[in-house]
Amino acid sequence: MEIRRLRHFMAVITHGSFTAAARAELIVRSALSTSVRNLERELGADLFARTGRRVVLTEAGRTPRPRNPAAVALLDRLTGADGPG
Repeated sequence: MEIRRLRHFMAVITHGSFTAAARAELIVRSALSTSVRNLERELGADLFARTGRRVVLTEAGRTPRPRNPAAVALLDRLTGADGPG
């Protein structure tokens, strides 16, 4: 599992939409969406129920969510992947 994909997943949760998450991550929306889709493929389950502009975590989406977003930041620092994208 790529840390970047997990970070993108967390950004969607934090910002409430793919568009806002992409803006925060400084990437285009399509790239963020592809990143999350790839994570979903890797896990074998949809993480979000996409209903129009709104995203809602599925049961599977609630499972891999780190309890503390600081854990993602720590993993980024440890792997040197602390930049956007």
